[in-house]
Amino acid sequence: MPCSASSDGILFEKDEVVTTCLQSETDCEENKDSAVASHCREIQFMYIQMEFCEKSTLRTAIDSGLCEDEERIWRLFREIVEGLAHIHQQGMIHRDLKPVNIFLHSNDHVKIGDFGLATTNILPRHLASTPAKDHVADGKLTDTPSFSHEMGDGSLTGQVGTALYVAPELSTSGNKSIYNQKVDIYSLGIIFFEMCYHPLLTGMERVKVLVNLRSSEIILPSDFTQDGKSQQVHIIRWLLNHDPSQRPTSLELLQSDYVPPPQLEEAELQEMVRHTLSNPQSKAYKYLVSSCFKQEVTRAEDITFDMNVGKSTSLPIPLMLQELAKERIVRVFQKHGATCLSTPLLMPQNTLYDNTESCVRLMTHSGGIVSIPHDLRVPFARYVVWNGITCLKRYAIDKVYREKRVYGFHPRELYECAFDIVTPNTGTLMAEAELLSIAWEVVNEFHSLRDKTCVIRLNHAYLLKAILMHCGIEEEKYHDIYTILSEAKDEKYSKFQVQTHLISLCLKDHVMVTLFSLIGTENPISKVASAFRIITKRKGEAASLAKQGLHELETIISNTEALGVKCPIVVAPGLVYNVQQYSGMMCQLVCELKKKRRRSGMDVIAAGGRYDHMLADFRKTLDITGIASKEVSQAAAGISISLDKIVSVLQDESNAPAVDVVVCSVGHRSMVKEKAAVIRELWAAGIKSSLIDSHQSLEEIQDYCQENMVPHIVMLKDTETGTLRVRSWEKERFQERKVNASDLVEFLQRLLKSSGETAEANSMLTRSECKVPCSDPAGGNSLVNINFLTVEKYPASTRRRFEVQMLSHMSSTLQCLSAKVRVEVLALNVESAAVKTLAMHLELDLDQQEFQKSIALVTERHPRHRKYLIRICDEIHDLRCEKNCPVIILYSLGDNVFKVLM
Repeated sequence: MPCSASSDGILFEKDEVVTTCLQSETDCEENKDSAVASHCREIQFMYIQMEFCEKSTLRTAIDSGLCEDEERIWRLFREIVEGLAHIHQQGMIHRDLKPVNIFLHSNDHVKIGDFGLATTNILPRHLASTPAKDHVADGKLTDTPSFSHEMGDGSLTGQVGTALYVAPELSTSGNKSIYNQKVDIYSLGIIFFEMCYHPLLTGMERVKVLVNLRSSEIILPSDFTQDGKSQQVHIIRWLLNHDPSQRPTSLELLQSDYVPPPQLEEAELQEMVRHTLSNPQSKAYKYLVSSCFKQEVTRAEDITFDMNVGKSTSLPIPLMLQELAKERIVRVFQKHGATCLSTPLLMPQNTLYDNTESCVRLMTHSGGIVSIPHDLRVPFARYVVWNGITCLKRYAIDKVYREKRVYGFHPRELYECAFDIVTPNTGTLMAEAELLSIAWEVVNEFHSLRDKTCVIRLNHAYLLKAILMHCGIEEEKYHDIYTILSEAKDEKYSKFQVQTHLISLCLKDHVMVTLFSLIGTENPISKVASAFRIITKRKGEAASLAKQGLHELETIISNTEALGVKCPIVVAPGLVYNVQQYSGMMCQLVCELKKKRRRSGMDVIAAGGRYDHMLADFRKTLDITGIASKEVSQAAAGISISLDKIVSVLQDESNAPAVDVVVCSVGHRSMVKEKAAVIRELWAAGIKSSLIDSHQSLEEIQDYCQENMVPHIVMLKDTETGTLRVRSWEKERFQERKVNASDLVEFLQRLLKSSGETAEANSMLTRSECKVPCSDPAGGNSLVNINFLTVEKYPASTRRRFEVQMLSHMSSTLQCLSAKVRVEVLALNVESAAVKTLAMHLELDLDQQEFQKSIALVTERHPRHRKYLIRICDEIHDLRCEKNCPVIILYSLGDNVFKVLM
């Protein structure tokens, strides 16, 4: 992943990055990992903003005699270390650091590039290559990957870095090698030596010198040590230590006395900015802020900023499903007596988000820092305290925003449905039980979620603290451990990765064993209480916290079951969810939405908890200002439901259209007044209807209605008065009826009522698993036969993939047909327009002469496919007339569109 590696900007290698990201996007979308696929698309867009490095790479500088300019050596070296420090602070490891990957732009400043092997996780890795040997044979390292003609600067496919620069721990032959950012430090040592030493003119000489340098004794050339470079020698030996723990971190190296401080101009600039920002009333401060707002937006930034925002949700069907989901969720919220309450959009910068990189922060013209909602709970807690609210049930459905890891793009937008209960005190813990009940009721509002595997996970802040206290872990490490456990529960880390990260906190082995024995459980409350006897049977603060946490969870579970919640409830002591916000119970409702490749197939549908301490922190701020007039007792708990995840599973549930009727006219007159009178009458009757006020053909109007699931068309003809034509989608085609204008509303109401009852019946039949045409074309009793009438012959695996795709797309249509009806599906290599022409103009019920005329009409419209279309028509004729097939479906493989012939 590309990354900014210095304060000057970002460098991307266009061809490599874009090609890699295109492939990554394809792989991610095949694996249904839309978030990563979207991230890869962002990187593709960023190549537009690349800058040109006219002075090439550090390799060029080294070969051109960099060693002779000591001042430049130290300046470039410091910039490289600063770039590494930035990379490492992002949790990344470059793993392929070498001179050809360090670029110098036109101002001779460093840009670290080629992040093709970079990783954001500290992972164990088994390297297939054998360890490097400290001797040379025939100009190559024995038993190491072969070098390119550039002698070590070439890319080694499948290996980690290049052999001359790779750290020893990455070349071990053991089964697993645990490494961290120190591997980049080792590569930096080799690079720094090359910067300080005269250019090595031959490949043999270069390999020999660097292999000696890589030995455990760190053998430097004799002429290098005799040149009075004691400072450089010390740094090189420090960086090349074969024990990673003895190497410095990038920050330690920057802060050491061995690296010269930054140039005076840069130090002065930093001091000036710091001083300016410390005095908001000064003219310099106002000028600085004003200059920030006067920055010009490039055309590339304008194009790419919001290119991916709202693409999937701006289409009619997702918008309709979103409104349907909102309506049902609000119905549940209102049933529990909640009032809709939205808080202000902007909130001053708050310490609760200090360690939340995804929080979107903005600057005002006065220079103040504000944030837009990262979630709906923190702004509400502030609102409750500022307004002295002690009793309230509220709900809100609104957008929340998450900053993307690649800056310069519109933040991600997500919809959150929040429900909060504010009371004077915690009471009998019924508020938590009611929140769990609400989440369960929301799940049961949707048929698509009812049959999914759902589980309620509970934890308590006291249990977490009790575990860490029992393990004897220092309090200053709590936050780091919470962060690691939180990411692990989000499925970012495996158990082994969690252990690797905890090792970096210097936890002892017996502490790790005890910690994992307690946080690794996820069981009913009785089993968890037994496991915690190791803590509760003792005395002290840890035992008291554990007892209180278990007691409260037991009470909440009992209250929840009393409210009729049938969902399984487990206690997960390793569940960490926003511990900076929640101080009591923490909960998640997880659901197996679809089969995934991830370690767990469970998605978090709802999450929340009790946040009394967050209210208390806001009250402290209020008390300091002197605004608080009296002591207020406040307690609150809330839960947030992901609207986006619910909408994502509703595609199979709702076929209800956004509009039931469209009104149009055919003929030479536009009939504006007549159509307005009809649409006004339909609106007055409460019928969802829309006006098509453009000159479109009847075929285009019907296509529009099919794409948007509009079941009825009211058509006015300029040659008819007093009557209208109503076209309704029935039996896979539009059936037309003539209706008197005075009877139109009543007629449509009957049709809509009838179709609604039919849809409800079909829905009930589907839920009770009534017999429908088999979805497996290979099944012995299937009445659906798929025939690939394609130009090219597909392999069996490709045919099978197409079959699954086609049956999934046609499932709702097939369910409308009788289970005993034989259906022939013709998979075709033509575009959707040709399929529509075949369905509309091919006359199968006429004599042979008329049939040939209809074929001629079809081929005339699509002359490019003439021979292929004739073959398709013959096959259709054979199926209908010779084999008496009642239903034929024409399916365009390219456009994923089908038409039914009956």
